[in-house]
Amino acid sequence: MTSIKMTEQFGGADFEKVEDHGLAELERVLGHFDQKPWHSEAVTAAQTEMCAPTLSLEDPTSDKLFWVSAYLAGDKLRFVNEYRYPIESPGWLSKLRGKTHESPRTRELTEAEAREALALFMGGKHDALLKHL
Repeated sequence: MTSIKMTEQFGGADFEKVEDHGLAELERVLGHFDQKPWHSEAVTAAQTEMCAPTLSLEDPTSDKLFWVSAYLAGDKLRFVNEYRYPIESPGWLSKLRGKTHESPRTRELTEAEAREALALFMGGKHDALLKHL
């Protein structure tokens, strides 16, 4: 993937507020991830019980989506995530529904693991990302 759509939600903001950053390449996505004040936004989100800080990536050409969202587990910063990608419906369902989406179970990630997951998604490394999550 060369460019993908990047959106962001801020910790403590209204759940409906999404900032669209347009198309972005790997360096810009990782730079944005590195500069985002994840910890302070996660604190604000916990105090206000509002939106958690979230960074979303969407590849409109392949209909794939990946996002990470930070929260505090005690005093440690952790990330939940979702990776959604299209698959053919199994068997006879494919005639009715065509493509559907898979969203496998994932584990909580550290900040470094979340950053690596973003890089794997941006690099189009589907199998490596699934293994990482």
